[in-house]
Amino acid sequence: MKKILIISTMLIIASTYSIPQPFEKRGSFQKGNPNEKIEELEKIKLIEILDADEETTVRFFSKRAEHREKMKQLMDLSDKQLDQLEEIVNNSNEPNDPNLKKIIDDHLNSMQKIEVEKKTFLTSLNDILTYEQIAKVMIFERKFRDEIRGILFRERIHKRK
Repeated sequence: MKKILIISTMLIIASTYSIPQPFEKRGSFQKGNPNEKIEELEKIKLIEILDADEETTVRFFSKRAEHREKMKQLMDLSDKQLDQLEEIVNNSNEPNDPNLKKIIDDHLNSMQKIEVEKKTFLTSLNDILTYEQIAKVMIFERKFRDEIRGILFRERIHKRK
């Protein structure tokens, strides 16, 4: 019953965001922050997939928020390093610039930290979720990411026509 209440509440909240929009814009990613809308949809689908009690769901989303913040910081650092690499490659005539090696090594270390953070997050779920639920989260994340990528790709092709 609590699960139905949570899902209903999330749907009501999500629908209140779309009601004030003009009819032709409703359901469109043209207005508002598309990342927030995607995150809301992702949360709703995760709640359905986990099929957990309210306390477990709250604990899971709390850990997930911490993980996402760490991942954002690591990805921002990685992007900054790639920007530095691009700048050096575009502005340097020396193919063996020592700065390139240092930044490449730093970037590889950042990528390794990202993988370690993913593993740490998933193993930290052992005290909250069952192995089946963890597996469902892992599968969901891949499918959801692929689905969003497909939608964005189709939207991009549609705009070109």
